[in-house]
Amino acid sequence: MVDAAIEEAQTGLSTFWTKTEDTIAGLGASIFMPFIKPLETFKPDGEGLDSDSEDETVVKTGKQKPDELRKGHDTRNKQLLEAAFKGTLHLQMDYAFEQKRLTQEQVRDEAALTRQVAMIENKLPSWEKIKAKTVLANREARNAFLDDHMPAKKRKGTGDAKKAAEAAFVDDIFKTKKRIRDLKKKLAKIKNELTRLEEDNPSSKTVLQYLLEEHAEVNTVNEDGFTPLMLAARNGHLETVGVLMEAPNIDVGKKNAFGSNAMHYAAMYAHKEIVALLREGKAGNKINKRDVNIMDKNPYQLAEEEAKDLEEHKKDIWEKTYKEKKYLLVEKMKPKDLTDNPIYNAVGLHDPGAVAPPKQYKPDRWRISKIKDPAGRVDDFSEAEYLKRWKSTAKKCLAPPK
Repeated sequence: MVDAAIEEAQTGLSTFWTKTEDTIAGLGASIFMPFIKPLETFKPDGEGLDSDSEDETVVKTGKQKPDELRKGHDTRNKQLLEAAFKGTLHLQMDYAFEQKRLTQEQVRDEAALTRQVAMIENKLPSWEKIKAKTVLANREARNAFLDDHMPAKKRKGTGDAKKAAEAAFVDDIFKTKKRIRDLKKKLAKIKNELTRLEEDNPSSKTVLQYLLEEHAEVNTVNEDGFTPLMLAARNGHLETVGVLMEAPNIDVGKKNAFGSNAMHYAAMYAHKEIVALLREGKAGNKINKRDVNIMDKNPYQLAEEEAKDLEEHKKDIWEKTYKEKKYLLVEKMKPKDLTDNPIYNAVGLHDPGAVAPPKQYKPDRWRISKIKDPAGRVDDFSEAEYLKRWKSTAKKCLAPPK
């Protein structure tokens, strides 16, 4: 509406001047005309072709006007940067929403499956061979299973306490197996759905393909010199980084205003899979692992220093927690723990004032805070997991490409 009002005002001004021009002396016209001539307006309708013009004097060549070309080009570049930041360049245009939803579920379920498998393997390495029908067939089979697999220290005690511990161990094993089966079924269903979408839309293009065909520049930059590849690498969007790496004329080693390239940001945010992908690159278009930014730091040094800074920061907080009593800690009550505060104990917690922290900081022993996944995904990293990822990311920075 604003554009229409401006255009109407400009048109009225132009019409008024045309009618008045015949009655004004030539000298006055030559002085004032340049200052009141209406500006050329941008019409969002049509394709920006001169054939869209309502002016009958325009020669219809079918070519785009320069202003429309420039504005369309700038818009496509901004869309490319935004899609890289959000990690949507790899999605198919025809079913992007469904693909995004399904792939997010797939990532979460795969992570949950990995955790469940690790958990049960820690308790029972041969868990896949154990069948509920066999173990629960009779008391002798159940006792044999417990003798072979339940740790002796957990079977201490007598009477009801021992029976409860044994029942909990058996129940936990088979419930975990059920969760694993359910996750595998769900992942198979997601995979089939993604395959169906792909088969139903054989000519669909990715968001990146569409934008490049609309003349977006794969190495375009924002005001700080960040390319789409840098934004995707920083936010941990592995699939988007993958399609960008395959784009024609991609400059994987391009640096921004801070002297950093995509690998600097992947290392800084502990995205080891992206670091490995960037190291592979293409012939003649690989990132140099020794490239330094304006702080004279290469990707390996950034990953090492980020891990060190986090650990030192947490240790500093721990010192204040332990020595200066600036923070209180929360600890869950165990079945045999003595009560210390009826209010806290009622919700299964110890009184924070009664919880004594250990003298030395250890990641995740008592969590002061959760660390969000830098890619913005649903799942969180624990302190220990994050530190481990940073250290393994630093190694990836130095490892030879495959």
